[in-house]
Amino acid sequence: MATVGRLHKIEAGGYLFHEGDRADAVHVVQTGLLRVERNLVSGRRVLLTLVGPGGYMGELGAFDNSPRSATAAAVLDTELLTITRADFVDQIDRHSDLARDLLMRAAARTRTLTEQLLEAAAGTAAARVAARLVELVEMLQPDSDPPIVIQLPITQEELAQWAGLSREGAVGGLRELRNAGVIDTGRMRITIVEPVGLRRWAAELL
Repeated sequence: MATVGRLHKIEAGGYLFHEGDRADAVHVVQTGLLRVERNLVSGRRVLLTLVGPGGYMGELGAFDNSPRSATAAAVLDTELLTITRADFVDQIDRHSDLARDLLMRAAARTRTLTEQLLEAAAGTAAARVAARLVELVEMLQPDSDPPIVIQLPITQEELAQWAGLSREGAVGGLRELRNAGVIDTGRMRITIVEPVGLRRWAAELL
């Protein structure tokens, strides 16, 4: 799709699109990190997920031409490949492998949502935080050897929202993981001391 798209950059803090905007393009993250959030009736913003390299933004809107259902903003300096809706649909018609890839991504997203529902029903705070930290490692530093130092791109409150917890619950989950020796924490920084151990904690959700 690189031949029909254009590359552009968004600085950290900048917005890609807002909830309610017309879905006139599909975006593929090349480098960096995006946050996806929604505004509640109360005016409070809630973090839904983070999207890293290789992630698509707006592909569902390209199919049904519905408005953007959430707001996307850059957490880090981010480079994106942007394809117009018309070109994106044309590429799907021409390339069955792209259609297959999108179906696989949609299936993976559905599985993730199902897992998050199960987390909310049965997962401990530590397990839910561990699962989100595993996702962060895979997005930001997938090939790093331990200890893996992550400059946390979101606040503890946002981490809590992403994990479906209160802020106090997320703090308690981090403390439990720290006491178990699998992570160490600092100001806006988390060190994954034992990645295998962190995955074991996350696996408790399955």
